[in-house]
Amino acid sequence: MSSGDDAWARNARALAPAAKLACLAHRPPDGHAVPIVEWHARQLIAMGWDVHLTLPARRINRDGPVVVHPGSGGPRKCWPPERFTSLFEHLQNIGRELIIVLGEVERERPPEGTTDWGRRFDVRQPTDLIELSEIISRAAVFVGNDSGPTHLAAQLGVGTVALFGPTDPRIWSPVGPAVTVLWPGAPAEMGWLGVEEVAAAVARY
Repeated sequence: MSSGDDAWARNARALAPAAKLACLAHRPPDGHAVPIVEWHARQLIAMGWDVHLTLPARRINRDGPVVVHPGSGGPRKCWPPERFTSLFEHLQNIGRELIIVLGEVERERPPEGTTDWGRRFDVRQPTDLIELSEIISRAAVFVGNDSGPTHLAAQLGVGTVALFGPTDPRIWSPVGPAVTVLWPGAPAEMGWLGVEEVAAAVARY
């Protein structure tokens, strides 16, 4: 974090003296904590920066697919793959269009029990952020763990169901106009969350 009077701050002001910093920010429904992006924004305001807090516009695609990213940067943050499979089967049974997006980690080291996903479901492997964004942007709802694609979905304005366990969403919640966070209220392993709870959250979009 810049002190506001260091080399980074001086160079930033020299390069863009009239610049305004726009921060994506929101407050969790329980109001118990200030998201880290808003905390940083307050520090910048105190340093004299012109900061504007804003939210992305809500993107509503009622006929769009349910897009699911089952991975994350850490295995402990991932909902068990067999529960994802059960969710996929449920969505198919009720006639919801489903797209599963896999990243490099999932492609290189597929979790146990996921090798038949490509045969049973519509699995996409975006090659870059633009392709991933295009898939997510068409979604009626996005489902994912605490991961980059989940944060991207929220910032794109897509209805987002974020599955949390060991990390604290009161600090790390995705930022967006339509985010549902499923979390037990204290850090826990991802096995705490049942398929029924996720399916019910998806059904609200």
